[in-house]
Amino acid sequence: SSGINAEYGDYKWNFFFPRNAADREACCNEESFLAALRLFGATLLKSDFNLIKQSIISLCDLDGKHELFNKEVFRANLQTNFITALLQLLFSGTVPIVGEEIEEALFQLSRRHQSYTQTLHAFLGSLLPQPQLSAVLSGVQVHQNGASFKLNLRKLIDETRYHIECS
Repeated sequence: SSGINAEYGDYKWNFFFPRNAADREACCNEESFLAALRLFGATLLKSDFNLIKQSIISLCDLDGKHELFNKEVFRANLQTNFITALLQLLFSGTVPIVGEEIEEALFQLSRRHQSYTQTLHAFLGSLLPQPQLSAVLSGVQVHQNGASFKLNLRKLIDETRYHIECS
């Protein structure tokens, strides 16, 4: 299903963002575009790890080919939901076989958008009381490369889990 969604999304990209459009950011058929992307989001809530992995890889491929994560329609309508869903997957610890793909997707999202940090703070705030949240957030650093971002994210997850277990 996800492979079909990726092919659909890639093949139909010009349907949503015509090459001849004066405004390269303008999304034609926005509701259909958002519906297609929501299918990717829905797969993140499933228990099929292969489906989750394929969906994340497909989203990152669309970003690499078409700068999906930079599109205003994505940022305004879906970005926070995708970041939150990916963080929930990582923090749940139930999807270790797709952890690397989740980390890569979060890195790609974080490189371009300040809302990643805001969403991360809100997400952590839903898990921890203020004093513990402040302690965990004091260690959060902005990283320019994927390796340091992923290392910092793993440290953040471990520290958050520690604070949750202690409370």
